[in-house]
Amino acid sequence: MSKLIQVIGLACVITWVTGGCADNRQETPEASPSSSGSVSPSESECTTDANVDYIDFVKLNDRMYYADTEFSNDSGNQADRLAGDPVGEVGYTMYGNACLEHVPANGDASFLSAGTTIYAMKGYKTSFRLIAGGRMYQINDNPNASSVEEVLDVAGKVKAIIEEDRSNGQTVRELPQANAELFVVKALELPYVDPKKLTLDTSEGDRLFRIELTDGTSVRFAYYPATDALSFGATATTEVKTLLTSEREFLEPIANQTSKKSPDGKFVIETYGENKGITAAGLYPVEGIRLIDQSSGATIWSMPGYYVQEFKWSPDSRYVSVYHEARIWGGTVVVDAKDGSEFSLPGMDDVAKQWKGKTTVSDNRPDPYFKFADWVDDTHVNVTFTWMGQNSENYVGNYVYDIKKRTMMDLNVHSDAELSPEFTETLVAALPERGIFLYGRENGADLHVEDRVYAYDWEYTTPRQVMPAMDVRDYDKDGQEELFVNLNIGSGTGVAVDELHIVEINDNPVKDVIFHEEDYLEQLEQAGIGFRTTTESGEWFGEVKIGGTTHKVSLKEYESDNSGFVQDRIWFGSIVHFDTDKDRLKARFGVGVFLEDFPSPMFIGYVNADVAYEAGKFTMSNYKFALNDE
Repeated sequence: MSKLIQVIGLACVITWVTGGCADNRQETPEASPSSSGSVSPSESECTTDANVDYIDFVKLNDRMYYADTEFSNDSGNQADRLAGDPVGEVGYTMYGNACLEHVPANGDASFLSAGTTIYAMKGYKTSFRLIAGGRMYQINDNPNASSVEEVLDVAGKVKAIIEEDRSNGQTVRELPQANAELFVVKALELPYVDPKKLTLDTSEGDRLFRIELTDGTSVRFAYYPATDALSFGATATTEVKTLLTSEREFLEPIANQTSKKSPDGKFVIETYGENKGITAAGLYPVEGIRLIDQSSGATIWSMPGYYVQEFKWSPDSRYVSVYHEARIWGGTVVVDAKDGSEFSLPGMDDVAKQWKGKTTVSDNRPDPYFKFADWVDDTHVNVTFTWMGQNSENYVGNYVYDIKKRTMMDLNVHSDAELSPEFTETLVAALPERGIFLYGRENGADLHVEDRVYAYDWEYTTPRQVMPAMDVRDYDKDGQEELFVNLNIGSGTGVAVDELHIVEINDNPVKDVIFHEEDYLEQLEQAGIGFRTTTESGEWFGEVKIGGTTHKVSLKEYESDNSGFVQDRIWFGSIVHFDTDKDRLKARFGVGVFLEDFPSPMFIGYVNADVAYEAGKFTMSNYKFALNDE
């Protein structure tokens, strides 16, 4: 049979995507692995002999999946290893067989041979991706979806979001990490819209983005500013649009310069210069990193620079952890400010030796990232890590490293839930000297107190990855110490909400006492915090009254024709933070005011308060107002 001539192209594809033609193919026996399933146009009595240049697709479960050409053209894509359980089989090959009027049915494919097994792709829902014939196929649309999350199975798998130049595919910029993380959360919540019903207005241009996933694959989509259309099937809200488009002024690569002073102010670690010879993700690497003695100005340690650097000092200013990231890996060294010596933290080989079970390392792109999370105390640092294995397993975990003993302790690991369901926890906070460790899991957290373990349904973090804080003190002055746990349970634009727990760790079983939202909001209301607007010399002010003290706040920035008037009421609840200062508990609440034409509050400052804990109850007092910059 001769191959069909390429003359109709995408027009025919549009015909079958829209379902505008009836299927005139005669009934044929169901295909099996031993049957080609191929029927020539003459055998099917076509009314017309279509010359079609098909897009590479397969249809399954009433959904169209299209081949990712970048993946398919990569000889090292390891498609066979990514194949999961069989979910179907190609029954009919349209190229060279189908008539123009043919409407794809389940099991039809444009190029795959009849009998080709269709597999689920490891780590993804079949409603999003499939593997067949050494290729990866991705969903085009899902008419039954109600939200984008049901179409794009990328939650928890996003490494970066890159804007690309449509003309040449080169990187324009990489979204800031916070923007990328929050964009994924908010975009997946958007109502799903059939992409064929979106208005793709290019009068204001369009912008191309690539979502890089942790397994090395990616998803591309376009954004159309004129109609706020997102090509994966949604209309962007103002928040989503802002997350996607802010900081677009960085069209030329920049060097990511940063510095950090030691807590005692004696040292500063900083980046300097830039290397314009190479670039990646819209960044030049810095020329170098150096540790400087502030009193003498002398450089006591240095190393070459990278694309990304992050520094964190130990509380006593003795050590500084230096995270440095290249294009496909990241590592951490610890520098002793006392003598300028350095040592690297354990990497893949070290972790693999203590891993619960077998580990592998990808020959192609292991992408190891070993990054400090925080200092637990002066001599213990919490480290997070991830790398890819031979079969696309994603090895992830945490460990605590003892700086003085140079030993790795409390290693906590897990791999893909599908492959190793028993390893599902990640260390998120620790007080190793007290034998207290908090592990996050999919639906809650496990608190380890020495040899006891308590399971809670706590929300222990948000997409912005603000980790829990813990401390042990005698907060209620009863002679027994309690555990302070602060959890970040809400984040977003104008939202940052903590939840305070006091855990009576000396009780058995322990008792978890929560400072509930309704309790602190009621106490704030009873505190009689007042607000009103005034005008002085033509300038707008707000007056916040607490007790006998009145604080005046300029509202000049809200004076515009679009904002309307400021209402004489305030709002608490969107910004809530708890902290501990030795054995004292502190609370901080954002003060929001409402403008006539804006549904969300605008924040003008904070109310700080002391929190007393006694007999299982929280009581606030000593309320004070502070401006945003105080």
